[in-house]
Amino acid sequence: MLLALGVGIISLMLQIDRHLQSQMTNNIKGIDMVVGAKGSPLQLILSAVFQIDVPTGNISLNEAETLQENRLVEFGIPLSYGDSYEYLMGIVMRVFVSWALPRSIRNSMPQ
Repeated sequence: MLLALGVGIISLMLQIDRHLQSQMTNNIKGIDMVVGAKGSPLQLILSAVFQIDVPTGNISLNEAETLQENRLVEFGIPLSYGDSYEYLMGIVMRVFVSWALPRSIRNSMPQ
């Protein structure tokens, strides 16, 4: 009885691990670089990509726009955190438009 319970728990843990790894991989797919304020790189990834940690802070909008204008940057998403109470977050509208529209329409839109 205990052996069956132990094997069942181990199987469940392996399934959960496999599921979490695939979800994390899918969530970060397509993100090559994350730029943020000075602080912990792990905290920056967890807060900006997964929204599961306290934000490190913001960089100025001018700095974000300068990075987006670089010819090596294909697409940038300026993400700004406000209050840390309920994670008030600001983002530019073109991000929502570009993800909601079909690729053929997105490619014809001006930046």
